[in-house]
Amino acid sequence: MSNPVMQIINDITATGARFVLDADGVGLDRIIPDDLLELARQHKFAIKRELEAQQAVIRAEGIRLLKVAAHGLPLDFPELQAFFEGDIHDFGSGGVSPAGIRKACEWFAYVYPAWRAQQ
Repeated sequence: MSNPVMQIINDITATGARFVLDADGVGLDRIIPDDLLELARQHKFAIKRELEAQQAVIRAEGIRLLKVAAHGLPLDFPELQAFFEGDIHDFGSGGVSPAGIRKACEWFAYVYPAWRAQQ
């Protein structure tokens, strides 16, 4: 692997640990071996940049898949995107199949308006 930062990220995630990226920076969801922890500390800014870049790519893919799934449905895309904002990462990372995204869009287009009107 030519990218040393990605190698560090892969070595750390191979332990079962997952990165947590938030406003405070980058953290880990569990304890990792000291040698990897020291590498993570030494390269924390490069790791953060790499993870943020990955997040942007995943988000863009999630929005693209949402647009494809919503094609032809009678809905307002900005409203759809706002409604599924918390799910876009899952869409883009493959956590939800394209068929599942389409089903969610159909629900939003046909069921949600009637449900919301009853509330």
